[in-house]
Amino acid sequence: MRSSKIDEAPVDFGLVSTYVPLVSIISRSLALVCAIDLARPWLVADDRVLPLALAIIVYFDAHITRHDSLFRTCGFLVPPALAALTMHGSTQLTCTYISMTILHWTCGIAWALLSTLTFIFYIRYKRCALSTTTSCVLLCTLGFFDTTTRCRYILLPELLFKTLAFYMCSMTSLHLNSIVEGLDRNTHALLVLHTNLHTLYVHPIIVVASSLIIFTFCLRMFIADKQIALPTSSLTHSSLPTTGSDDEELLRRARANLTK
Repeated sequence: MRSSKIDEAPVDFGLVSTYVPLVSIISRSLALVCAIDLARPWLVADDRVLPLALAIIVYFDAHITRHDSLFRTCGFLVPPALAALTMHGSTQLTCTYISMTILHWTCGIAWALLSTLTFIFYIRYKRCALSTTTSCVLLCTLGFFDTTTRCRYILLPELLFKTLAFYMCSMTSLHLNSIVEGLDRNTHALLVLHTNLHTLYVHPIIVVASSLIIFTFCLRMFIADKQIALPTSSLTHSSLPTTGSDDEELLRRARANLTK
């Protein structure tokens, strides 16, 4: 069986080309969300037209951009499209009860907290506390209850902000595979999508808090990797001549110790 361990080259965040895929998918997703918001009043008579049109747009977009790893990991344009379809809050009478508000906030906080802790735990220990499938099912269940208990309407600026946060968190989380040794490619890609999906649905306050935690954690990992790489590089070049494979081995061991 072929190994699915990640063997990626280090990402250079000083290069403009690093951000081209991110800018591309963000611009397309923001345009899609705006188009949905503009077209919704004209399609009220038939609620089947909008989902069908979105399915066609998302399908061909995914077909065209299927070779990019960032696009595949983020689920192409499917997450913001689904979030746009659920912009309307619940119209049930239960929205008049305070218990519904408490349940909604509880599900939102639990969803964001579990997502963040699941991702951090996996990066630190290279495994999930629960199985990967169980974790994803649990996160999706919390997302279902958070969405169905929401009684307010999400305005366009809020959804645009959440879309931006989702793709930025996804890209930052994805590029950790270039500095953390021993991550499974399939598990990492699956968790990047499912542990950042809550940013499209939960309350903006929770989105900001969760995004700050993810960005702080990832930034700490990148800074620590740079601090390890520079002394290791200078040491190997100032000592006796070594082969390129020896340098890579020393750097790989140093990065492996980063998550211990």
